[in-house]
Amino acid sequence: MEIHFEIISLIIFHILMTISVSKDCKSKAIINSSSYVVLTFFFPVITGIVYACKRNNAQKAEKLPENSKALADSSVLFFVLAAIVFIISAIIGQLMQ
Repeated sequence: MEIHFEIISLIIFHILMTISVSKDCKSKAIINSSSYVVLTFFFPVITGIVYACKRNNAQKAEKLPENSKALADSSVLFFVLAAIVFIISAIIGQLMQ
């Protein structure tokens, strides 16, 4: 059984996008964050775009967490890592053909 690099890298992309959305939801204290997190794992690109458009209008909790700046920064880091993994996966997938 052969393990394909593209499949592994796409699973890593899904996980990194899910972590990114989860941390951003926590940083903004969004109440219905669990639905965004679950949908992001299964449909990362579509849910990521929808979340980015709706995150400022989402229903928020009364108080932001104390470490909201650190959570937002780590969210951006995970998003950049996810984008890099996705691009590398696409490049290597094209080179392997």
